[in-house]
Order: sequence, then structure tokens, then C-alpha cells
Amino acid sequence: MLLCYLNEKAKEEFLMLAVKAAAVNGVIEKAEKDLIDEYCYEVKLPIKYDDIDLGTSLEELFDRMRNYELRSKKIIVFEIICLLHIDGVFDEDEKNFAYDLIHHLDLSEEVAQDIFNVAENYIDVVTRVNESILV
Repeated sequence: MLLCYLNEKAKEEFLMLAVKAAAVNGVIEKAEKDLIDEYCYEVKLPIKYDDIDLGTSLEELFDRMRNYELRSKKIIVFEIICLLHIDGVFDEDEKNFAYDLIHHLDLSEEVAQDIFNVAENYIDVVTRVNESILV
């Protein structure tokens, strides 16, 4: 939804991060793969989930993203939180991943809480649309 605001390098690195985020609890659900495919389409890259380069370590991605502008960091955290909720489960591994990301990007607790609140509201609206309109 907001990935178009990232620069090209950030888009590619976000996709790598998204795959690692989806795998954090050891289970990659179809809904997570489908959303990552939608991310690829959104950023206009002719790839799918299975094509994303995973050669960059999570720590290296965190280090690179730490230098992004604040708006890009917020977009990345928001989208990752939405991805981690897409299967209807936000388990401890996923929560820890989200908080590790926030910590490594040097985001304040206030900014992080605001992003979580917005993401939860967004997820609620999308869920209601799916249940009420798209059935």
C-alpha cells in the first residue's frame, strides 16, 4: 500500500525483509506468500515470492535500513506488522521480530506505538471489508 514511497533500493531490501519476517515463526502461510507477491506487484518488480534474493542477512538488512529516512522506516515497520498479521496470528516470534526491527531502526517507543495502532486499525478495516463486502 505504501511501498511506492520507498526508493528502488529500499523496495528490494523490503522484499528481502518481508520474506525473512514471514519465515520467523517457522511457518510461511499461503496468505503471507500471497501478500509478498502483491508487494512485488506494487513495487513493479517482475518477480514473485520464490524469486526474492535471500543472500543478505537479517542483521545486514537492519544495518542498511537504520540509515533510511524516518518516513521509509515507518512504512517498512507498518507493512511488516501488517504482513505478520495476515494469517490471523501474531505469535511471540512475530512480535519479537517486529520489536527487533523497531529497535534496530532506532524508532522511539512513541513512534512504534503509533505505527502499531495505525496498523491494528488498518487490519481491522480490511478484515471488516473482507467479511462484509467481499463475501
